[in-house]
Amino acid sequence: MAQDSCRSGRCTIGALTAGLAALLLGCGGDASDRSKSSDPSDVSDPSNVSDPSNVSDPSNVSDPSNALAPAPGTAAAEGATDSLAAAAPTEAAPLCPSSFQACGGLLAGSWTVIDSCQDGEISPSARQLWGETILNLDSGACQAAVQSVTSRWRGRVVFEDGVATDQRLRTDTVQMNLTRGCLNATFAVDISPAKIGSVCATLSNPQRSCSAVAGACQCSAILERSPGMSGTYGVLDTSLVIGTTPVNQFIDYCVEGDLLHWQEQGTPQQLLLRREPVSAPSDPEIR
Repeated sequence: MAQDSCRSGRCTIGALTAGLAALLLGCGGDASDRSKSSDPSDVSDPSNVSDPSNVSDPSNVSDPSNALAPAPGTAAAEGATDSLAAAAPTEAAPLCPSSFQACGGLLAGSWTVIDSCQDGEISPSARQLWGETILNLDSGACQAAVQSVTSRWRGRVVFEDGVATDQRLRTDTVQMNLTRGCLNATFAVDISPAKIGSVCATLSNPQRSCSAVAGACQCSAILERSPGMSGTYGVLDTSLVIGTTPVNQFIDYCVEGDLLHWQEQGTPQQLLLRREPVSAPSDPEIR
């Protein structure tokens, strides 16, 4: 069963824990009856994991799919192992303003994301929620496991005939330091120091790279998802409202020339988009 689930690109915690159990049995410990039933989950299908990505402190958020833990932008390409190597924190681009002030403006047309801007640091509770999302890490033993979360956006948003069409994609890169104590509590196993390298290799997959460093697993995980923020839209003073299911989305925005500053309410991350030029008519009869 584990083999079938891996073929589909979605190895469940059952497969991962079974692999750890088989590994640990070699050193005399029987971990087969101590695995947890929770799912640390392969991130190859981000639609099946919760999205802690819309508030700076998600501790009071009942639905993690509405929580955001943003951070400075990273350059990350689509794909698996190669994109892990390419994902590295970058300095804020010169276009990112030092502060954001909503001013409203005309939205009609197409806008392309050109930068992700960060205002504020990710909170400890947000980091913990990311750890639970990526690997269902034990909340008590893994409080400091997530070192950083960086988010990078690309794509476009189109405003036409009263409808907003969201064609953006967000790439989140999560850096984690998984100690033996954290791993033991998460998977209900007993990992010896000699086995930590093999355990780190077992935790790795195309979207998650782990290696043994100073007796712990240093991991970098990448999730990609589309926010799907499409629907009818309206403007309330300097705020954009997009009618989505199950709740409306509110965005503070400011149009300055061909630039659109975009910040979802309650989040510290701002996006910068550029208006796409209007194509000239292709019909030769039109002058």
